[in-house]
Amino acid sequence: MRLIVTWLLSTALGAELFGSYTFAVTIATIITVFSPLGIDSGAVYFGAQYQKQKQWGRQKGLILSGAWITILSGVICSGSLWLSAPLLFEDPNPIQWIAPTILFLTPLMFIVGLLRSIKDMKGNAMVFQLSIPIGLLIGAIAIYVGSLSLEHALSFYWIALAISLIFGLWWARRRLSSRLYDPRITPSYHTKELLQYSLPQSLAAMVFRLTIWMDIIMLGWLSSNDELGIYRIASALAVIGALPISALSTIFNPIIAELVSVKDHVRLNTILKTITRWLLSVSFPVLIAMFLLPDLMLSLFSTEYQAGHIPLQILIGGQFVWISCAMAMRLIPMSGHSTLTLINGVIAAVLNIGLNYYFIPRYGAQGAAISTSLTLGLWSLWRLVEIWYLLKCFPFSKFNTGLFISGVGLALLSHNLIADLSLFVRTPIVFVMSIIFLLVAFRWGKEESDEEIAKKIRSKWTRLFSRRNA
Repeated sequence: MRLIVTWLLSTALGAELFGSYTFAVTIATIITVFSPLGIDSGAVYFGAQYQKQKQWGRQKGLILSGAWITILSGVICSGSLWLSAPLLFEDPNPIQWIAPTILFLTPLMFIVGLLRSIKDMKGNAMVFQLSIPIGLLIGAIAIYVGSLSLEHALSFYWIALAISLIFGLWWARRRLSSRLYDPRITPSYHTKELLQYSLPQSLAAMVFRLTIWMDIIMLGWLSSNDELGIYRIASALAVIGALPISALSTIFNPIIAELVSVKDHVRLNTILKTITRWLLSVSFPVLIAMFLLPDLMLSLFSTEYQAGHIPLQILIGGQFVWISCAMAMRLIPMSGHSTLTLINGVIAAVLNIGLNYYFIPRYGAQGAAISTSLTLGLWSLWRLVEIWYLLKCFPFSKFNTGLFISGVGLALLSHNLIADLSLFVRTPIVFVMSIIFLLVAFRWGKEESDEEIAKKIRSKWTRLFSRRNA
């Protein structure tokens, strides 16, 4: 759905205005990663433990303190961005129009964290993964049909978030009312403990987003809005293969917190390998197809965006490594190592800034793609070493390693063999190749541990459609 929104806005606004839109939204989103002060992560980390141990007083204190902290922080950060925009940006108008995003998204992220902590998969999906994209889609359709301005597009962005916040408040109140409004439950506040965990998490999350979006920020600074708009389409397409990460993380994060709390690292390691294999099996066929058919992907957009096919392939190359390590990388923050998460993020951000500063002036959008892929790859690999040292966990079994090598090798070898063929010839070849990879991965990779994960997913799927209150 987000890809449809991107298509509508990029077509309606054109590359230059879409570049301005992208830059403004990126700035606001990065600030919003920090503005909850990590309370959204703290809600998952502590909330899952309180829920499991039935510490209702602590859970109630977490809800009340987290709500006030995120509301106040949202107001301060939103107002600060609006007031400082004329001083910090050459064109402050788009930044000021997008500033209200922070006001609404900050408490919304805390609500989503609470829903994840009680394993309300239905609520998480409805509030965060459905209502926001639907709101953005309605706004994008209005921009496309009405040929509206950049300012309208930015306004529709935060209006969609405001509506999602209202919906999230209603949903959370319904799911948590038995704790929140029970006079027999006295709230037990542990704000200091919460902030000691959450503040490093917020800084780490902000640094993480800075690293992920540094290419967009520095491309907007060192290049033109047109080139930024073209690159943004390539980067939006490149993450399609990573979509399963969000769904699996939603399921996996509370499991990590529970297993870490009881120090069951052996079982954690087994589940990590299984989840990683599932992720490789699902994502790699998509990445292979996208790497071999970048012109087909970009044909969905107007001709001015066709120049992004090389940056798209470079970014997909980085996604092969990033996706392979994605589930393992969740272990560091979810096991309580928030300071290490921050240090990792700072190192990656510095690395990314240096690479972008070197490559963008020389190669433009291709340079931004090279910088991003190199940073993601190195960042992923050194964290695998940390995870093994701290938790004795590693995502790559022999089969997972074989999947990675065969997937990357198949993409590179096939590109050399079929790159000169027409799109009509390449498309069926790549489709059959991807299907075979998918079938082989699931047929030969099946293990006993699959059933344990499958049971958890079935349980959460049932809970998704259940009307039972907490």
